[in-house]
Amino acid sequence: MENAAQPGFSTDLDEAFRGTEVPAIPVPQSHTVPSYVGVSDFMSGLGNMNWGSTLDEEVYVTLMRDVRRVADNVKLVLMPRYSTDKTASLRDWDLWGPFFFVLLLASLLAMGSSAPSQMFSVVFCLLTAGALVLTLNIILLGGKIMFFQSLSLIGYCLFPLDIAALLCLFWSNAFWRVSVLMFGVGWSIYASVPFVGSSVPPARHALAVYPIFLLFITIAWFTLITH
Repeated sequence: MENAAQPGFSTDLDEAFRGTEVPAIPVPQSHTVPSYVGVSDFMSGLGNMNWGSTLDEEVYVTLMRDVRRVADNVKLVLMPRYSTDKTASLRDWDLWGPFFFVLLLASLLAMGSSAPSQMFSVVFCLLTAGALVLTLNIILLGGKIMFFQSLSLIGYCLFPLDIAALLCLFWSNAFWRVSVLMFGVGWSIYASVPFVGSSVPPARHALAVYPIFLLFITIAWFTLITH
């Protein structure tokens, strides 16, 4: 006499949970998981859900989103007083824009230097050290900031100095170059004050901005002597 076929493990679970509703699981972006009957249906439903992943997103869509984000951060540098939430700008840091602006500045300074490769390296090392000092300074002053947030802030606030260094390539007049560089330094510091100030108590704003002031003055000096 042949043995009857034994039901599979999945079938046993389906029978055990048949008629039992599985509670909805909260997920991001207001998605809800409907109730399923049976384990197999439940697991299949989870696999077909949209969990908000961007792995299957088109490259063009991802690229344009990053470009818009960089453009919005540059607007905050050009008009820092119009930012309603400075802490949100620090939290939502990125390194695409800072990488481009640091690379542009290093390239401009290397073009006017007698040792281009050394100058290129000095710029990157100087800005990295500046971000580290800024991070430690704010933490010691009782504020909260991460290294990459400092690096992002410094990178975006370099935009006025990038423009100043670019303008210095076309005119050799000393008065013109000093004036343009001082304007660039002033605007970069002006752009960084609201965001740095939001990370520390009000009475310590000047101490928090002091490292950035020295950093931007040093970069302006390098720009002046290399062009």
